Amino acid sequence: MRSALSDASPAGIDAYAATLRADLARVRAADTSGMDPATRTSFEVVESAYSTALDGMALPYGDIPVGSWRTAPFAVIQNVGGYIDIPRFLDSEHPVETGADAEAYLSRLAQASDVLDGELERIRSARSMGVVPPDFLLDKAIGQMEASIADNGGSLVSSLVSRTRDKGIAGDWGSRASAIVTARVLPALQRQLDELRTQRGLAGSEPGMWNQPHGEQWYAWSLRASTTTAMSADEIHELGLTPVSYTHLRAHETDSYL
Repeated sequence: MRSALSDASPAGIDAYAATLRADLARVRAADTSGMDPATRTSFEVVESAYSTALDGMALPYGDIPVGSWRTAPFAVIQNVGGYIDIPRFLDSEHPVETGADAEAYLSRLAQASDVLDGELERIRSARSMGVVPPDFLLDKAIGQMEASIADNGGSLVSSLVSRTRDKGIAGDWGSRASAIVTARVLPALQRQLDELRTQRGLAGSEPGMWNQPHGEQWYAWSLRASTTTAMSADEIHELGLTPVSYTHLRAHETDSYL
């Protein structure tokens, strides 16, 4: 597993969903009556996270987390996508303590292009449905991706070089990582960038999900996933207005009294 990255293609997401369904069935079949409260709670948390994620994966587009706060209707945008996540992951999560760790790093780096192309397939599919991010988000994502390409992958190479040096791990790590970035990662980034530029030519400025296909359905799921409430957006809006209205009323009464 230390040498692998997740499959971000539609087929990979489908396989992930199949695993979640199988594991969810095992959780639901377990007899938790004799377990201590903490363990029963853990089972309930898993059931909630997996079932909510599966509901999200049934939607026709988006980046769907499992047990995480980050839900995103766009698989690649200014704060979502492998072009951001892979460098961060390799730098902060992938250990480099031995030569085997460094080789595993290179293996993951070589797979980064597959992740990026899997995301590309998904955002192209979303565009074919009419799903296009608003222009101001695309502008940010395009600028960030252009900077990553201009920096020749940035930390993807320097992280491995500095950590192998610090640990005294002999090897030609810098040139090997640079070769992978040049041959595989940068072309994949360019393909994503080309798609984002295509979408920019189609984009409007409206930020609301109501402006996207299946937007209300997607927003309702995201609201439930992020808050655990079954309340609708309109109900939450009305709830928010209630204390505000009360505060304004009390202020008006005070002003009148004075």
